[in-house]
Amino acid sequence: MQGQLSEFANEVLNEARDEVPDPESELQVANTKLSEAERQLVAEKSKVSELEEKLHEQEQLLSAAHAEMDMIADRHKTMISARDDELKKLKTELERLQLTAWHSSDVDIKHLEQTILDLQREVAHWKSLVDMEPTKLDSARADQTSGFGELGRRSKNQFERIKWRFDKG
Repeated sequence: MQGQLSEFANEVLNEARDEVPDPESELQVANTKLSEAERQLVAEKSKVSELEEKLHEQEQLLSAAHAEMDMIADRHKTMISARDDELKKLKTELERLQLTAWHSSDVDIKHLEQTILDLQREVAHWKSLVDMEPTKLDSARADQTSGFGELGRRSKNQFERIKWRFDKG
């Protein structure tokens, strides 16, 4: 930047020589132009400082957004793990009931198997959500939360009914 100022000052002096025959007037014109160039330099440095500060703020916001995305991903992984555990528990219970002298209708068994398949699909869906982009992840999470809870309640109620029939029968 200093080199540019010197070059600019030399240019101004050369132009001033052509325009002003008096060396003192020439010097005064050059000094005026130099002062103006220095003021512009100070203004530009101020703008650079402001831009650097804004950049720093944006970097902090980006870092916070990444931390939030990581937290959301961890939460979803925890939810998936809980659903996986629930699915394994239901499979084990189904196998246990199939091996006992349980005399339930095929409809109850098929319904329980369908519930397990639904839970497996839902687990696969949640796993795919973890790998999604953060913006898609937030909207998909909001859409699925209500359906996810309802499916869990339905399967639990159905399981309780079947268990009640088994204990009763």
